[in-house]
Amino acid sequence: MIKLRKELFTLLLVVMAMCVTSCNSQHWELEKMVKQANDELPARFDFGIATSIECHDGMVIIHYTTDDELFPIGVLKNKGDIIKRAWKMSYFGQNQGGKNEVLDLILSSGYGLKAVFESEKTNDHIEVALNNDELKQAVKQPVGISEQLAIQMEITNASLPMQVDAVTTLLSTTIDGDYMTYNYEIDDSQLTIDEMENQRATYVDNIGRGLRDAMGDVQSSAGMFFKQVIKAGKGVRYRYKGKASGKTLDIDFTNAQLRQMVDKSLL
Repeated sequence: MIKLRKELFTLLLVVMAMCVTSCNSQHWELEKMVKQANDELPARFDFGIATSIECHDGMVIIHYTTDDELFPIGVLKNKGDIIKRAWKMSYFGQNQGGKNEVLDLILSSGYGLKAVFESEKTNDHIEVALNNDELKQAVKQPVGISEQLAIQMEITNASLPMQVDAVTTLLSTTIDGDYMTYNYEIDDSQLTIDEMENQRATYVDNIGRGLRDAMGDVQSSAGMFFKQVIKAGKGVRYRYKGKASGKTLDIDFTNAQLRQMVDKSLL
């Protein structure tokens, strides 16, 4: 009986040693892969630029710098969990494509994932994290296309209204049926909606050119957003409303028209 207990104890020690060796090996492999990923930075995302990545205290930590116009930390951190949702979207959205070996190793190593956001121009700072269980759940239930679009619009709306030029103010972005709509207010004491209607062809050409240029630039945050609009099955509408008259002018680009503007390989 004593001999059996000694053999069992010895076996347990061997198994424990194997587990420790395996865990250490995984952690070493993770740190190696994180270092390789770090060499590929900086990398641009919808909300900012990933500048560095490290392993620390059971977390893989990604550091970002953000542009306040695109991702106003000071405003967004008071808007519930929008920053965490936006970050999850960037990694766990539908149609992300490709195998993420770093993420797979993070999951198998029992690590969590943390993001540290620093404003490029202000002292605003925020950290969000997902533990290993939350990561596994996020992989199982990726953020849907419609929710991805809604999150990005929520981020945009957080920094509005915004004065575009002397006569134009962007008030909000909304979903109106088949369109993601930019809602502008026009100071029609300087420019009337009727005058804009007379120049409709010029507006269509200029806006269309801007859309093509943005979607053709893989580094463009606006281009990334418009591609998300396409994936969500929406078109883009620019709605101009006279501040005094209440008259409106809509410049529309259907989903089919947007798809014709962009290389399919970029979607």
